Amino acid sequence: MRAAIAIILLGVGSAFAESPLDAEPTDLSNARQRAFRQHVDTFVTIRGRFNLHGPFGAMVSGKHGFVFIVSPFMKPSEWDRETYGLLENKRVAVTGTLQFHPSSPHTGDDSKARTPDYYYFELEHCRIEQLFGADHE
Repeated sequence: MRAAIAIILLGVGSAFAESPLDAEPTDLSNARQRAFRQHVDTFVTIRGRFNLHGPFGAMVSGKHGFVFIVSPFMKPSEWDRETYGLLENKRVAVTGTLQFHPSSPHTGDDSKARTPDYYYFELEHCRIEQLFGADHE
């Protein structure tokens, strides 16, 4: 029997309340990252390891892909370390509306780094749950 007990529940925003909470989110935990594209703007869950210090801030790494967790209201360095730091390298489930950010346009100046394509959840509009139990170790 699979048992996931959520003790830590973070990032519940007002837009999350508008999401189809009674609908079952699509589970992308075992999907390859290239399959994420067809789920942009849909309600999904990704289970994986939480990393507060990813290349663009917090992220969850699933079996075959990763998704960033971003906030338009604060820089990654401003995140509450006492709260989110408890999740570092822990198994989590992140549920929300999957978003996509295309790479920044090429300016012709090869000396400037470009942001790559990436998938993300908005912190204020997703739910982050720590997972416990043998199925989640």
